[in-house]
Order: sequence, then C-alpha cells, then structure tokens
Amino acid sequence: MQYINHILNISYDYDINPRDVAKIRGILTDSYLYHSLSKQEGFINAQTKLNTFVAQYIRHVNANKKEDMAKADELGISDISYTKVKSIIGAFINSLKANGDHEYKASEIILQTKNVERLTEIINIIAKIPEIKIEMLGQGNLDPESIAKLLMGWVNGDKVRDIAKNIKRAGQSDEEVISLCNRYLNSQMKSYMPWGMNIYQAVSYDLQTENAQMLPSYIYYGVSSKEAVIVSKLGVPRFAVGNVLRVLKEKYAEVPISVEHIGQLKGIVAGIDATDYQVENVSGKVIKEIVDKRIK
Repeated sequence: MQYINHILNISYDYDINPRDVAKIRGILTDSYLYHSLSKQEGFINAQTKLNTFVAQYIRHVNANKKEDMAKADELGISDISYTKVKSIIGAFINSLKANGDHEYKASEIILQTKNVERLTEIINIIAKIPEIKIEMLGQGNLDPESIAKLLMGWVNGDKVRDIAKNIKRAGQSDEEVISLCNRYLNSQMKSYMPWGMNIYQAVSYDLQTENAQMLPSYIYYGVSSKEAVIVSKLGVPRFAVGNVLRVLKEKYAEVPISVEHIGQLKGIVAGIDATDYQVENVSGKVIKEIVDKRIK
C-alpha cells in the first residue's frame, strides 16, 4: 500500500486517468508480492486479483484528500494507517482538551514534565500503527508502561541499570531485566520508536521547537540535546558523550559543536587525553581506547 501511494504521489500527484491505471498495473507486476502470488495461485488468478486491487485502490485514492495521502507518503506509512492514527490522535487530544488538559506534546512530556502515565498513553497509540513494531514479543516482554519508563530514562541520561530497577517485576533478577532493556534498546528503540514518535509528533503538531524536531534523534542515541546528538554521530558511546561535551566546551570553546564542524570535532575528540575522561568506575585509558576505536 505504501509503495503504491509513493508511486501515485511522486509520479502522478494523485491525478490519475485510465491510462495511468495500466501503468500502475505494469509497475506492480514487477513486485515481489505479485511474483509470490503468481507462484501460489497461478498467473490468471494473480492477474485477476491484481486488476481488482488496483481498481479498488484507485477509487480509494480518488475518494481521499491529496494532503492526507501525501502526508502518509512523507511519514513512510500507508494512507490507511495514516487515516487511522490521525483519527486516534485527534480523539486523544480532544478528550484531553475537553478536561482542560493540554499535555499531549511528546517532546514536552519526555524532556520537561516527565509524565510517565501520559507517555504510556502515547506509546499505546504508536503501537496501533501497523508499520511500527514497538512492542517486545516473546517471553519477558515489556508492557507499554515499562516501555515508557525505558524511553523516558534512556533519553534523559539514566543508566540502563537504574532504568531496569525502575521496571523490574516480582520474580525477575537484575541481570534478566538489564538484558531485556538492552535487547529493546538495540532493536525496537532504535529501529521503530524514532519513526513512530515522529508520526505521533507530526499529527499532533509537535514540531515547532528544535527539541521537538530533534526528539527522534534523541531517542535513537539516548541523549537530550542537539550537541549530544552531534557527538554521538561521531561514534562516541552514550556513556562518554557528557564527558566529551564537557572537554569540548572547556578546552575547545572556539569550535562550535555543529554539523558544519563535524570533521574538525572528530579530530579534536581523537586527540582528547585519557586523563580528561572521568566516568565512574572506568579508567580514562579504557574509555579513550573505546572512543578512539568508535570514531575511526
């Protein structure tokens, strides 16, 4: 669905005539889905289903707003998913406002008010987007509240061990919860959460400030400032980002911490002395070895 929507947006601006329908059919016959269907059901059945699908989808497109279709394409989801989540988010915000509550912007909730209960509600909404797989499946899965706590702590600089203590359930060992958190952070948190949060923000008009625009990057890297994102992009591990920022500001204040100066910053970070690294229970020499290896 998303693939077709993208074609209609880029190639036709959703202005479709009968000749274009034939072109779209031709494009889809080269898709993996069509070839799989043809193998399973045979050429004739596959062609029949393809023709029916294209005709129905074109009618669907012509019955919908071009703006919504284009927005869905921009966000990387199908227009059906976009319509669904737009309705859910709209109802959510209207319900809050009806009770005099205006706390619905994710960037403010995560970075300022740190309202876990409200963030849990947002996590539940994001989880309803078919393309966004933020739930953790299998044994020892994380519920929406635990994911909200993990996300909140991750972005605001908490250690994984401390976050794990906050979501630990009865009968779980510390090591088990830490492992669960790390698995989530290295999978769903980086692969789907930034994407899902960006969709929620776009629909809820939460992109006006720099922090709001940077929130998906904050989520990916586990930091809470634009400067920290830039240092993270160099390859500096999360646990050393604050240390590197301190050294840059104290000793190299003349060099702006910006994307435009990222090459210069990389050289400076590579030259930071081991004695400048001050991280709890870890020697500066070990940290420097890790940082130097990551930024090469």
